[in-house]
Amino acid sequence: MGLREELEQFVEKTLRDLGVAPPSGGLTPDTSLLKSGLFDSMAVLNLVAWVEAHSGTPLDPIKLDPIKQWDTMRDILAFCARDTRASFKVGS
Repeated sequence: MGLREELEQFVEKTLRDLGVAPPSGGLTPDTSLLKSGLFDSMAVLNLVAWVEAHSGTPLDPIKLDPIKQWDTMRDILAFCARDTRASFKVGS
């Protein structure tokens, strides 16, 4: 299973756990997860943990702004694809 499929499963499970229905058109790579309010604060924390696990890099919460950087699945996948060690590693 690829990263995109894993992220889709994570997002779908998170929405189910929150009791939130996906948008009427369904989830797309550009569906707003954070700015739209689909994800609550606990879901955002779980998303941070998911990204850390899939990017292989501990993230510095001081330098991280999930709402700006990870609003959509497309944004999250792009973030994971980049070398995050340079600018988001703890202690950098």
